[in-house]
Amino acid sequence: MSDAHAEITQVLAEYFDGLHFSDSRRLARVFHPMAHYVCPTEDTLVHRMMPEYFPIVDARPSPASRGEPRHDRIISITLGGPALAFVHAECAIGPKFFTDFLTLIRTDDRWQIISKVFHFDLRPSAYRGHILHRASPTTPMPYINIKITREGATKEQKAELIAGVTDLMVRVLDKSPATTFVVIDEVELADWGIGGLPVDEFRARQVRGS
Repeated sequence: MSDAHAEITQVLAEYFDGLHFSDSRRLARVFHPMAHYVCPTEDTLVHRMMPEYFPIVDARPSPASRGEPRHDRIISITLGGPALAFVHAECAIGPKFFTDFLTLIRTDDRWQIISKVFHFDLRPSAYRGHILHRASPTTPMPYINIKITREGATKEQKAELIAGVTDLMVRVLDKSPATTFVVIDEVELADWGIGGLPVDEFRARQVRGS
């Protein structure tokens, strides 16, 4: 194995650990600050930069904490020059099995990921651990509906809500994240009432003390 291959393999080991332990500090060491995170799997293209991506990682319960088995694997490493490499890798988080295409560059005497483009498949069979189980026709599927007023909740805040509620169901009721559904509905202020009043009027009266 060449020095470049060995160094890239070490970078990927920390990358896999960062994902498995939901640790953005590890990921920040392997991703270039200007790296792109892209997923075309669903209808809407997902494109994030690292300041958007890392909070999502930190907010979700780690696969390690849920006892999930690891499916990390480097399929191939291709060098495009002394400072350019392409890695085909696979891993799993929850019910999702990921195919990662990672572009790495060598700057400041180290390799870093400058681009992560990935696809995922839903594979419940890859989501097993000592506290998790596969869904079956008789498996209860919790459905949690969170309703909030439409006041600018961000994608990151919603992701944290989804991760937190799912983790609560796992810890308290021993539910499987693979079959736990969380839906967030945003309701216009005019459509939300408290104490017989629209919420904005109710708040105004609370402020006035009436």
